[in-house]
Amino acid sequence: MNFYISAFLFAVATLLLFRYPVTRFLKYFLQLSSWVTFGVLELMIAGALLGYILTLPFWMDYTRNIVLVVLGCLAVVEGLFVIFAESFMRSWTKLILANYYKFAIPVAVFLIGLGSYLLLWSFVGDIRDVSTCEGDHHLSVICGVDYPEDLVLTPDNDFFIAPQFGGVGPHVKIENRHTGKLSLVSVAEETVQDLEIKVSDNTWGDGRCERPQDKLMEPHGLDLIQRRDGTYQLAVVNHYLGDRIEMFELLSKDSSWILVWRGCVRVPEVYYLNDISLSEDGSLYVSHMYRPDFTLLDLKLLELFKYNTGYVMRWDPENGFGQVPGSEGANPSGLIYDSQNHLLYVAHTSGDRIDVLDMAKRKILETFPLNSPDNLIMKGGYIWATSWDHELLDMTPCEKFVPCALPFSVYQLELITLELKNKWSFNHTSMGMPTVAYPLEGRIWLGGAHSDRIASFPQ
Repeated sequence: MNFYISAFLFAVATLLLFRYPVTRFLKYFLQLSSWVTFGVLELMIAGALLGYILTLPFWMDYTRNIVLVVLGCLAVVEGLFVIFAESFMRSWTKLILANYYKFAIPVAVFLIGLGSYLLLWSFVGDIRDVSTCEGDHHLSVICGVDYPEDLVLTPDNDFFIAPQFGGVGPHVKIENRHTGKLSLVSVAEETVQDLEIKVSDNTWGDGRCERPQDKLMEPHGLDLIQRRDGTYQLAVVNHYLGDRIEMFELLSKDSSWILVWRGCVRVPEVYYLNDISLSEDGSLYVSHMYRPDFTLLDLKLLELFKYNTGYVMRWDPENGFGQVPGSEGANPSGLIYDSQNHLLYVAHTSGDRIDVLDMAKRKILETFPLNSPDNLIMKGGYIWATSWDHELLDMTPCEKFVPCALPFSVYQLELITLELKNKWSFNHTSMGMPTVAYPLEGRIWLGGAHSDRIASFPQ
């Protein structure tokens, strides 16, 4: 929403710099016999806007609401002057025409500043300290889960597997990133343990990639699929010592699960991966976010201008990596390959949208706008996604809060059309900044890259 309001303010500011169309309109307005109708209309629109915003919970926490309330109040004052002091307003209009740029330039500068403020900041409310891991009347929590950036569900529906995410650049400096393991989270018992990993033959990767001797990982996106031979394959994006994709077989053991390493795929150094989606035929899709040397300045410019920085790639053992045409976007992150319909769902985090790409026709079928989507889950005939209801600079205080209780929303979208089915919004709760939403047994489970817990709420 902030982006569209900012774009409107920038457009008005630009228009004010062109004297002819504005003065032509004002002269036409002066020729009208009465302005009362316009004043009444302005009051009605402003009143409806103020009535809607002022009834929203926590409306003062958001810059867009504050700006719209201020503009609405100014519109009310102007409408009253137009109705009850029309001659005065006509005199002011003539004064503006006689000294156009003395009025237009300061107003244009003000609108540009206001638009920039909205682009950079969205949430200005207090950030609740939720460092103590406990639920509230909105969310239940499972504690002790280190940075669960993504979630997959085991075949028995009893456990989540989550990466212990160590951060990526440029958000986290390389010296502050950390290695991690894979967490096995019991849904019923609400317990967490590290997944046991054994090593077997290197048969599921590219045949050349080897596991590091220290066996360390910096896990990120992951996906689980049942292969055609009936085995369960877990793929994990690993940033440790350069990007690569780890392949594991998931095996049941004593009412629990373990992993067996079965190979890996080396990733060229020019790519920086985020998420992965497996196919039954042994191929896979990965999202390349942006070049590995992306800086914080690049990131801020990206958030402002939403230009393309990456794309989705397909890999198979015979052909290696290849770019998927039509998948380009601003920081592509979460993705799902729907093999049944031959569709690719891609979340462009900095582009604030989800695309549905027809792989056969190589064109985008549908797009759904939402703020900072990340991982996508296809479950129960729907696409599940999260959004961060704030902007980049709102996250500055989050360096001292883990998790950071900024506002967010969860979306349930129709397959293919991406029509909105349901939306849940949260503010001042025991978790913030989720990066994945997973539906299970009547509840929605949330994981986050900047969190020490998994949260859930009733669907």
